[in-house]
Amino acid sequence: MPAPSPSRYAVVLFVPLARDAATPTSAIWKPAMKAACVCCGLVAFALAGCTSKPAIPSSAAAKLQPADTRLDAGEAVSSADHADDQTGGWLAPILASTQSLGETLAGMTPGDGYAPDFDPAPSGMATWSWATVGATRSDRPIRAADVTGPTVGTGKRVYLIASIHGNEPEGRRGLELIAREIEAAARASAITLRVVDDANPDGTARGSRGNSLGIDLNRNWPARNFEPAPSRGPSPLSEPETRALAADLDAFKPDLVIVLHSIASGPFVNHDGPAIAIAAAFADGAVQADKRWRVVPNMGYPTPGSLGSFLGGDQGVAVLTIEFKRGQNARSASHALSHGLPRVFEALAAPVSVPANAAAEPVDRTSR
Repeated sequence: MPAPSPSRYAVVLFVPLARDAATPTSAIWKPAMKAACVCCGLVAFALAGCTSKPAIPSSAAAKLQPADTRLDAGEAVSSADHADDQTGGWLAPILASTQSLGETLAGMTPGDGYAPDFDPAPSGMATWSWATVGATRSDRPIRAADVTGPTVGTGKRVYLIASIHGNEPEGRRGLELIAREIEAAARASAITLRVVDDANPDGTARGSRGNSLGIDLNRNWPARNFEPAPSRGPSPLSEPETRALAADLDAFKPDLVIVLHSIASGPFVNHDGPAIAIAAAFADGAVQADKRWRVVPNMGYPTPGSLGSFLGGDQGVAVLTIEFKRGQNARSASHALSHGLPRVFEALAAPVSVPANAAAEPVDRTSR
C-alpha cells in the first residue's frame, strides 16, 4: 500500500449546497463562510495543542514539574525533545501560521506568541555604566554594569548573566526592553544589581551554543562534577570567558546569581542552592504574563561543570536558571521578566526567620 501523501489529509471546508431559485445566494453562503471560519479556528487550536505544553495553574509555587530529558549539546538528545525542537515536515508552514491563533484560543495573553521580534525602542541599558571585565578568544569584550551603583544600603547582591549560550538570546533581548523598569525595581528593594549582558559574545556572533572553539561555557566551571570532554573543555576555567566571569563573581560576592537561558520545553525556572522560595517568587510573578511558567527543580539530565553545580551545589550560593521558551520573542520575554524579577527582589529584601533546628535545604545539582 503506498504511503499517504499530504494531499490525502486535505480538509474540505465547503460543500455544494442546493437551493431553489427564490433563495438569495447570500442566505446560504454567509452562514457557510461563518462555519468555515469556526472550522479553521478549531483546526488551529488542535494543531497548537499538539505542540504546546498545557496551561499552568496560576500558583506556580505549588506546581513543581520535571523538565523534558535532554543531554549536553554535541551529545545525544532524546527523541521527544528533538521533536519539540524541530516540529516540521509538511506541517511546519501550517503550524507556523496557526500558532498565534491557537495560543489566543488557549487563553494566553497578547504578546505570548513567538512571532519575529519587532524593532525595539532604544535600550535602557545604554544609560548604564559599563566596564569591560574580560575578553573572548576572538577578543570581543565581555562587559558588566553596576546597575544600581556599587552598593545600595545593606541590600542583597544580585548578579545577572545573559547569553552564556550564544544561541539563546531570548532573555537578553527581553531585558533590553525593560532595563529601566528592572533598575527601578532593584532600587526599590535596596538590591545591588550587576548585569553581564552577553557572557558569550563569540557564540552570539556565530549563533552557536558554545564559544569560538565550540566549548559550552556552562560546562566549564570548577564544580566537583566537572568531567573533561571536547564540548566542556580539557579543564575547568580553560576558557577566557569563564575565567573572566569567575573573577568578577568572586569580586562581587553575590547573594543570588540569575542566569537567562532558553529551552524547547520552557518556559520555567530551575534553581540550585538555597533558592526554592526565590524560584517560586519568580514563577508566581511570571505567570501573570504567561500561565505556562512553573518551577522545575530538576532538569532531568546531567550537567557536569555547570555554573549552577559550582555555585549552587558546591558553594551554597542561590542560583536561578530562567528558561524561556526557545524562540520566544523579546516582548514576551520582557513581560515575564518585568513581573518575575521584582518579585525576586522583594523576596530577597524580606526578612526571613529560620528556626535554629531547621534542616538545611537539599542541594539541587542539576541546573543547566
